Order: sequence, then structure tokens, then C-alpha cells
Amino acid sequence: MSEVFLKVVNMSISAGWLVLAVLAFRLVLKKAPRWVHVLLWGIVAVRLICPVFIESAFSLIPSTETISPEIMMDWTPEISTGIEPLDQVVNPVISTSFAPEPIASVNPLQILIPVAAIFWLMGAMVMLLYTGISYLILRRKLRMAVIVQDNIFQCEAVQSPFVLGILNPKIYLPYTLDGQDLNHVVAHEQAHISRRDHWWKPFGFLLLTVHWFNPLMWVAYILLCRDIELACDEKVIAQLGNEQRADYTQALVECSVNRHTIAACPLAFGEVGVKERVKSIMNYRRPTFWLIVLAMAAIVMVAICFLTDPLERTIYDIYRQDGYTVLDQREIGVTLYVEKSKLPDAIYTSEGYDFDEDEVIVHSTHTSRIFLDKVMLSNESDDLLYFCFDFSYDLPKAGSIITPFAFTGENDGMKTSLNLRSRDLRDTNTTYAHALAIRGHGPGTKFDFYVSKEACMAANGTLAMDIVCSELVYAKEGHGYETQSVTENQTVMQPTQTNLRGLVAGYLFTPIDGATYRYALTETKPSNVTVDKLLDTFTEQTYIEGIVWQVYSLKEYPDKTKLLMISGINSAWLCEYAPAKQAEEGALQAVKEAGYVVEEDGRLTSGKEAWEDFYEAAQKGTPGFIRVAHYFTLDPDRTVPSTYEAYEQDYPALYISELSYDGEVFVLRTEENVMVYEYLMKYTGRDHAVSTTQADEYTRYVLTHDNTVTWEQLWNGLFSSAYGAYIDHYTVCTELN
Repeated sequence: MSEVFLKVVNMSISAGWLVLAVLAFRLVLKKAPRWVHVLLWGIVAVRLICPVFIESAFSLIPSTETISPEIMMDWTPEISTGIEPLDQVVNPVISTSFAPEPIASVNPLQILIPVAAIFWLMGAMVMLLYTGISYLILRRKLRMAVIVQDNIFQCEAVQSPFVLGILNPKIYLPYTLDGQDLNHVVAHEQAHISRRDHWWKPFGFLLLTVHWFNPLMWVAYILLCRDIELACDEKVIAQLGNEQRADYTQALVECSVNRHTIAACPLAFGEVGVKERVKSIMNYRRPTFWLIVLAMAAIVMVAICFLTDPLERTIYDIYRQDGYTVLDQREIGVTLYVEKSKLPDAIYTSEGYDFDEDEVIVHSTHTSRIFLDKVMLSNESDDLLYFCFDFSYDLPKAGSIITPFAFTGENDGMKTSLNLRSRDLRDTNTTYAHALAIRGHGPGTKFDFYVSKEACMAANGTLAMDIVCSELVYAKEGHGYETQSVTENQTVMQPTQTNLRGLVAGYLFTPIDGATYRYALTETKPSNVTVDKLLDTFTEQTYIEGIVWQVYSLKEYPDKTKLLMISGINSAWLCEYAPAKQAEEGALQAVKEAGYVVEEDGRLTSGKEAWEDFYEAAQKGTPGFIRVAHYFTLDPDRTVPSTYEAYEQDYPALYISELSYDGEVFVLRTEENVMVYEYLMKYTGRDHAVSTTQADEYTRYVLTHDNTVTWEQLWNGLFSSAYGAYIDHYTVCTELN
């Protein structure tokens, strides 16, 4: 019943946005016929009835699932209204108030939501019971009614005229009515029947019974009843003529009822807004043609914008974890296969050739496709071609996809991860060495290669290009996914050699099965995970107090590659196993022999000539490509002992990057990110060494977006606490003398 209740709540919230829109349009269309207002309320009814709508880019419904059923299981319960500022205000309160206790058997919302569902059902039953009893009492009073003619009856128990009945509606009148008043009243009630108001009002009350908990639905029902009466008045006045307005309003005043309750029936002649109705009758003017056109256009616009759902989510929503949960990811090698026979001669021209999405599929799984988008002659060299590829997806509710992005859990949640696994181009029989290079990424999921024109023309059969991208495992929130896919590729965990325990230098060191393992604190929200066993408890001593932390294993990660660290209710961190990053023995010598530009602890030690050639060529606008390696060691004499022990297994560290220039922008790919800059700047000067007063001469090569910025400005921005002082840049190479 909880899922049904949450479905009704989400439908009610979606319809609530429509009610607000209708309230606004009622003001804008104040002079429009009242039947237009009634039609607008009909659109609200459709929104309340239908559980599914088509998707549209014009939809103004912020979210169709504000409260996910998964909220009952989340460690950090949140809603998704579709309005980010509202979510930022509401969600911290919800997360704080309803966060589960790690040792509790159930989450608070697992109790509160079923209780709310029972309360909702009881409220609906009370309203139905009230309506049923009221109807039976009224029918009892009408047993002595006398037929006048056709479906018109008179009764002593009737104080004001009304229509009663769904299939066979009857008009009931008091004996006090006669003459012209009687004719006007009968005309009004007959207009109700002809407009089927005896159907719409009970139906509206039935919807109110289901959505009684939403205040906007009460507002909508009250205004619906008023608009029904006003629309009926307008229909009668249009038939009677202007000369009988005064007599009609006189009959309305005499038959007015002092009713303060809201009911489904009957349709009483004078029960709703008598003063407003009199004013409306006296001011009524037959609507002009253009006013009708404007009103109908408004109805169509409201229907398009509020009877459609927002567009289906994309891979970008997965990376932002907006409606999805990222379960796991890994790097994966993929080979792109391009049949040479599908490449027309137009690819060797500057205009190139555009391929349809399904024309040349170069790699495909059940969820992901990589296809050839365009091939053209490079505008930088007649010896190179641009090969442009793109991704497309069939996203199930849960599964794995191949993407050019890696998940970060920060900001927009993604970074470009696609790269060449080899620079060699292959065909059926031949390998063409160094025939490939990365040109750039984007927009969207597109990526470009430089391909040797000579190699492409010489190749036969099927061309093969080896790349590296990401395989990502995800699930849509509330899907009830299986977690087996998370642990299919289990990590072999190696214990650390330190004696540390607890939080040290940004890492968690915790004992498992008699050995100590190191974990990194992630910024991923610890939702959709289930606590298994308590592994460790430790106290973090801060300047103010000692904080007691508890470390738990998770049922979703039986290999313990991820743990949950909790302190109280408000602090929870998802921790991921962090293996040693120490460079392999001989790695430094290997990159030197491979021709990398090598920088060791801030000093250029290899490849100086190659770097200077690349820099000078780039200054002239000539495209180029170079690889840079940064090698760092850790000095125990200049490092706090506990920090040294935490990081010792990561050193010596070797970081490799590739820098390419296409004549317009520089693209720098590191092992973790891809960055694009417009300028490669050269700065020279003198720096003071850390441990002496001696000044070292330096030459720094820095990527920036601004060719007027100075090194002093970049340096000051690094250490300034002022907002906006930091200037985006990347130091590629440093030479200290």
C-alpha cells in the first residue's frame, strides 16, 4: 500500500503544479467565458487520473516522481521536486530528521510512510462515508416530492432548487417558487443537466476524496463549483436576453442558501458565491471571436505544457546521479572496427562525408553503440584525416553502459576518460605504426582522432583502432536492482604495511580479518546501501572534542571494496578501497627511453630539446603532440611522520600526461582528467627555495585561458582565500636551474 500511496502523492504533486498554472490563467483570462475555466479544471482532472503521459520538451512539470519509493531505504532521504533551490532548502531538513540509525532494524520512513498511507486511506473513507450518509438523508427528505412535469419535482423539505441524480437527474423545487422566478430557476437547472454538470461535480469530489491531503485540490474543487455555476448562469443569460437579467438575479438572491460545507451533491441553485454570481450576471457581455480564440489557445498551451512529462533522462543524469545511482565503473579496452568499403572518396576532401547514426556501427553492446559520425581532411595538414565518432544509448532502468566519461561524484559528476590504447592503425594484415592520435573530445559524447591519410588509403579490409573508455554500472532510483553486477569484477585487496588506525591524512585505515587496509573518503552520497557488520570503532581527536566513528561493511559490497563510516546521524562517508599507487620499479627509466619529457621533483631531467621544439612550434600555430611524465619522491625529513606513513606506499609516484595542439586549443589528458586550454605560457624568474634563502631561477610552462595573466597572479590565486581569486591553469613543465 505504501507504493500506491506514494504514487498518488506524486500524481497529486504533479497536478498541484497544474493547479497553480490554472489559478494564474484564471486571472489572465478573467474576461473569458466561464466554460473556459471549467475546461481548465478538466485538464487538472486528466492529470489526476492518468498515471502516465507522453514526454515533451515543452513540459513544465518539474518532476513526476518527487518522492521515490526508494526514500524508505536511503541513508540520506531526499526528495526531488525538480526545482533545485527548493530541494536545497528542503532536503537537508528531511535528511536530518529521517536519517536512519545504523544499528536500527528499520529506517524511520519505513514506519512513517505506511502509517501515512493508512491515514490517507482512512481520510478518503471518511469523506466517502460522509457523502453517502448525506445523500441517504437527502433522499429520505425527498420521499414526499410531487412531480410537476417531466423531471421536475416540488417538495416541502426543499429550501432551494437543485439537481440530484447521476443517470436520471431530477430537478427539485420549493413550493414557494412561482411565476417568472420559477421559469428562470428551471432554465438554470436544465442548463446544468445539458452541460452534464451533475456528472462533473460528483466526479470532481471523487478526485478530491483521493487527493484530500493536498490543500491545492480543495482550492481547485471550490473554484470548480463556482466556475460551474457561473458558466451555467452565462448560458441561461445568453438564452434569456439582457432584458431579463434583473429578474434572473432577483430569483438567485431569493433562492440563495447559507451553505458552508463542501459536498458532491446536490447542484443547488443558490449555494455558491451569490454576490460574485450577481456581479458576473450584470456585467456579462457576449465574448468576441478573438477572445474565444485566445482562450482556446490558452487551453491548448496548458494541455501541452502540463499533460506531458519531462523528457527521459540521459547519461548525463546518470553521472549527476539525478534519478540514478552509480554502482561501479572500470576502464575497458574497446576496438573500433571500420569497414574500408564503407568509406567513400569524399572523406579525403575538406568537406568530408557525414554518416548516418546507423550507417557505420564500429562497436555495439545491448545498451551502447559507437558509430562513425564524420570523416574529413584535416585543416591543419593534407597528410591527416579527422575521424569523428559518437555514442548512442538504449538505457534500461539498470545495467552497464560503455561511455567516454568516468564518474567522479563531484559537480557534474563526470570527466572525459576516452583515450587511445595504441597509436597504431591496423587492418586485416598490416599494422601502421603511429598512424593515430587524439584530436579532441566533444561536443557531447563525440571524440575525434587524427588518422594518417596515407595509412588509411593503403589499408584494406577492416580498419581497427584500439581505445580505452569507461564501463559504468548504474541503476534507476526505485528500480529494486540486483547488486551482483557490482561485484562481478572483484578487486583483490592488499593490506597496508603501516601501523596506522583511523583517519590519517585523508585516508581511513581500518583492520579487517587481522590485517589493516586503506580507504579513501569519497564524496558519493551513501544512499542505496545496506549496513552489514560493524568492523571497527575509533575516536578522531579534533581541536574541540573527540568524535567517535563506526566503520561498517556493506551487503552490496561483500568483497569490502567499499565501507560506510558513520558518526551520529548527520555524518556519513562512503569509503572506497585505496590501493598503493607506487610506481613500478624501472618505470622512470622506461618513460625516459620512450621519449617522454620527464620532470623529477620539479626539475626537467629528460626530453628538454623535444619540449622546446614542441613549444616553439605551438607558438607558430603548428599542430603537435608530446608526452610528459612527472616523477615525485617523498622526503621523510620534510613530512609529518603520520602523514609520511600514510603516503609512503604511494611514492615514488609517476604521473603521465599527453599534450596535443590542433592549431587552436591545447588538450591535456592526464590519467584522471582531460583539460582544454587556449594558451601555453612561458614564465621565467626567481623562486626562493623551501629550506634556504637562496633563490632558484625557474622556467615554467603553464596552460591558461588568458594570455595576459602573470605568474604572480597565478601564484597569489593559489594561496588566496578570497572568492574568485583562483585562476584556472595547469603547470605542464618546470625547469629549475
